[in-house]
Amino acid sequence: MIVPMKKAHILSLATRRKRTTQELGELGIVHVTVESADNDRLSDLRRTREHIQRALRSLPETEQSTDDEESSIVEIDPLHAVDQIIGLVDERRELDDRRQRLEMEAEQLAPWEDVGPADLEAIEQAGLQPALYVLSGEEAERFAAPGHVFTIYRAKDRVHFLVVAPADSELPDGVYPRPTRTLSDVEAELGEARERRVEIDRELLELASHRAAIEGELDPVERDIEFESVRAGMQEEGKVLWFTGWVPASKVSALRSHAKQHGWGLLVTDPADDEEPPVLVERRGVSKLIKPVFDLINTTPGYRERDISLPFLLFLTVFFAMILSDAGYGLLLLVISVFFIVRSKARGGPSGVAILLLTVMSAATVVWGAMSGVWFGYEPILDNPFFAQFVVPEINAFSPDSIEAVIAVCFVLALIQLTLARIWNFVTKLKEPHKLKALAELGWLAVLGGVFNLALTLVVSEEQYPFLPVSLYLVIGGLIAVLLFANQDGNFLKGVLAGFSFTNLIATALDGINAFADTMSYLRLFAVGLASVEIAAATNELAALAGEGLGFIPALLIIVFGHSLNLAMGGLSVLVHGVRLNMLEFSGALGMEWSGSEYRPFRYNT
Repeated sequence: MIVPMKKAHILSLATRRKRTTQELGELGIVHVTVESADNDRLSDLRRTREHIQRALRSLPETEQSTDDEESSIVEIDPLHAVDQIIGLVDERRELDDRRQRLEMEAEQLAPWEDVGPADLEAIEQAGLQPALYVLSGEEAERFAAPGHVFTIYRAKDRVHFLVVAPADSELPDGVYPRPTRTLSDVEAELGEARERRVEIDRELLELASHRAAIEGELDPVERDIEFESVRAGMQEEGKVLWFTGWVPASKVSALRSHAKQHGWGLLVTDPADDEEPPVLVERRGVSKLIKPVFDLINTTPGYRERDISLPFLLFLTVFFAMILSDAGYGLLLLVISVFFIVRSKARGGPSGVAILLLTVMSAATVVWGAMSGVWFGYEPILDNPFFAQFVVPEINAFSPDSIEAVIAVCFVLALIQLTLARIWNFVTKLKEPHKLKALAELGWLAVLGGVFNLALTLVVSEEQYPFLPVSLYLVIGGLIAVLLFANQDGNFLKGVLAGFSFTNLIATALDGINAFADTMSYLRLFAVGLASVEIAAATNELAALAGEGLGFIPALLIIVFGHSLNLAMGGLSVLVHGVRLNMLEFSGALGMEWSGSEYRPFRYNT
């Protein structure tokens, strides 16, 4: 459930700003709301955090050290290591820029070989006039200059000339700029830059062994940033310091006791209608299993929305099983999850919630896969009576006649989940002041019934599931009920007129189309599940062909790679499709926007 919140207004003396912040952090139950705060200390902390994060991003990846190797690593001041890393990274960037410039310079000097400033100066000291020219092929054929013309380099499109002319002669136009140094000088400097680049990479690799120590500096810096943000964000009026925050209703008594103990002024109020308190979702029983999924997708319901943890868990488990659609995969995941559970028990620790969730979902996959006769996509396994006894003929994945039955199952799941959403809306709206709005949800229930019949008729079989006249009446009657009751706010006639306004007529018609689209969306369970079975079967066929022509080892490699890839794609499909049906279709029917922010109490231990 979503825990009720109270708004706390806390007052203290301005002279106790730091101490009040410490006392508040030690209590650890108030989600503090502060305006944007800034001061020199906070700027320094943020800069330190940025440097640590930048240093960690810059470190090369290394293999995880063993305990013995970690004990042999020389201790180092993490922040000093961060400064070293930042300095090396900046130097490496400058070296890369410098190396690029040197490479371009070397490319320009290469045609002149070792003709450099000293050579040209020697010619001048001998009383002659040197000049360099770079000409195209046609220009080179027509080129004429006083004195001697030496061809230094000839390419397809360019010719490099050195002209040595009498000092008083007039040179042709287009003299090429003199090089400031020789190619040898540039290559020597380039070699030094490359050597230093290698040294920097080696030094960074050595510093990477201290990654854990550097990462360990982030948490205290983050805590200090939060502390300083709260301290600096407190409002001050004369000698009074004040700020606001949110606290769970069940912990208000603890806040009152703490305020009395430390001499705070305290006013606790209910959130206003236009306020959005932070959200604390308290899950109980099996609902706790779904927490890793919400953590992964990083979504939080709004404060006035509903906690759908239990239905989300139940339906996602079914979707997981239908998407993987293979008892062999389910059994493999089940063995892995049981192994981790047993290992955790042996070590005396609790099993992780994610492992328990995987256990439930993999067990459901075994059940669905056994009923549909799929064990690693290998059809001949059904010749064994043990495996054949679990198969439900109507959904046998290797029978062409099962397609219609599985599609029908998808539509039934759509009807059940979307109906649950509408009934939930109906019960919720009955508790609100304008109870007539609840009747609009019954209208949507009628629309769902008609849409369900239409989906079966269009997609499964018109002969087996003909479109009944009552379904048309359900859709029309349901939409009329929505128009009549969805906008009721105390004045019945005004609500009816609002419902039949042009804007609402269009919106309701589009929502009716969306109801059909939402039902059809559950077809993805059939499509992705079928793809999983076909990929598994194709992998087996390829392995069999490879075994006949190449031998056992190539066949085994194909089996392992193909099924591993299929299993990984199945896991990704669960996130893309299984989670989507809960987050969009189901949540959309509930009217949820997932616009909440998570309750994060300020905690700071001195």
